[in-house]
Amino acid sequence: MSRVNIDFLHENEVEIVSRDLKSAGVNRSKEYLELCIRDYKEGLRVVFVAKTDSNTAVGISHLLLTSRYPGFREENIPEINDLLVVPNQ
Repeated sequence: MSRVNIDFLHENEVEIVSRDLKSAGVNRSKEYLELCIRDYKEGLRVVFVAKTDSNTAVGISHLLLTSRYPGFREENIPEINDLLVVPNQ
């Protein structure tokens, strides 16, 4: 099993990450990930990518800094919006 490293999603990785996830059967389009980058730049979201030592994306997670859920929002609790791990990697 390869070691997995977690880092922020960078703008120059969007196409590669989308392709890696798609090849593993997960559809996260380039356009969707570009939207996530825009949200990051606006301070709305943080996106993490898990990659193997060979730099293949095997997971992605989104943290919304302001939750859509009223109870979370009232308590200023961020929301884990998407947590995806590619199986069998």
